Amino acid sequence: MKKLVLILLFLLLISGCNQSNKQEETKYQRYFDMIALINDNDVFLEESNNFDISGEIAKVDGGYRFYIFVENPRIAMYDVEILAIEKNKDYSKNMAANLGVFEDSEYAFIPNQTNPNKGYYKGASISALTDKTSTKVYALIQWHNKDLSKLYREYITLDLSYEG
Repeated sequence: MKKLVLILLFLLLISGCNQSNKQEETKYQRYFDMIALINDNDVFLEESNNFDISGEIAKVDGGYRFYIFVENPRIAMYDVEILAIEKNKDYSKNMAANLGVFEDSEYAFIPNQTNPNKGYYKGASISALTDKTSTKVYALIQWHNKDLSKLYREYITLDLSYEG
């Protein structure tokens, strides 16, 4: 009887770890899919009608860091995911700036509503290291409607320069 219980516990442990690994693989797949979407896209906006987006470069130890700010939503945005890259970089070794891709929590940007305990934010910032004092950053911002039945995507490019 003890052997049977131990075997059942072992099988549960294995299936639990396997499920966790599948979830991680799905997150990494979504991450690389988003990078591919940016790289394959030809049309980028410089601003959005649905939210404010801006960026800057700051000097940090050993180089520079770019920051992208997405804030002041003008529409309700649920399950927000943001990813920003510099083109021609290997993002399998260095993490691209992102939000909502790897986290288990969801982000919602809703005009005039802020309650981080419920996942409602005024906006967000993402960042990544760069070795350049000026660069072009390509961002993908995607979100759903309230019942998560429709996906929206905006591709935006920002020209950033260190102003130090």
